[in-house]
Amino acid sequence: MPEQEQIPQCANCRYARPAHESGGGKAGSQVAWAECRRHAPTVAWNMAAGGSVSCFPGVTGDQWCGDYKALPSDRIPMSI
Repeated sequence: MPEQEQIPQCANCRYARPAHESGGGKAGSQVAWAECRRHAPTVAWNMAAGGSVSCFPGVTGDQWCGDYKALPSDRIPMSI
């Protein structure tokens, strides 16, 4: 059986790591989002935390970029 071709988006990318699910402000909705681990985290100023924090870019499964690399065949795609 031929392998199914993956759509080049964050849900199928080896660099996306699921972060958590959020309702996105709508009752009954679930929006899965991930952290893109392609590059080192970015340092950002966070007034609530009282200084700088480091974080990876947040992405949703239906986003894409030029650094996309398909998941290995043994990993399950992120649900979007």
